[in-house]
Amino acid sequence: MSRRAAMVFAGVLVLVAVAAVAVIASTWSRPPPPSPVAGAASCLTSGALDPWTIFYEEIEAYGPVDASTPGSVPGGFTPVHVVVCDLEATVTDGEVAALTMNEVWFEGDVGPVLAQLRRPSRVLQPANPDCELAFPTPAFWLVDADGRAVLATEPTDECGNVAMDIWAAVEGMREMHRVEHPLAPRP
Repeated sequence: MSRRAAMVFAGVLVLVAVAAVAVIASTWSRPPPPSPVAGAASCLTSGALDPWTIFYEEIEAYGPVDASTPGSVPGGFTPVHVVVCDLEATVTDGEVAALTMNEVWFEGDVGPVLAQLRRPSRVLQPANPDCELAFPTPAFWLVDADGRAVLATEPTDECGNVAMDIWAAVEGMREMHRVEHPLAPRP
């Protein structure tokens, strides 16, 4: 092979490698901006309730909304607890009879939860025929030793569903207590 042919071949290999890296990198999204730090965790904020309104018109979002924007964990924030906000619907005769927001506090090693929350999300591909409807998932608050909290964004797959490894990380912690918040239907 001549020197010129070898240089052309090497150039083509570099272009193919760059294209491959670009394709792989485009399947992951950038992390969201840091979540604002709130004075306390609340499962009754718009950030915890709004994702559910697509399925349950009955939700009345109330509570402090100024610091409930989900995002990444800000630098320097050291959580010691995880609070999971999970909506429970009681259905009677095909109609929503009651909605309860369960606020579940966990303690223990927060490291595995943080590691999962730091994972990048996949880029959403809504036209993917293998995707099923992304159902809202519980919100995750991280709480530090002073009671301050951030509402964390969970990493998602290409269908918009939360990556399930986060649940295994939370299940490795100990449940401290649970608070049930009945939600009032809209008049």
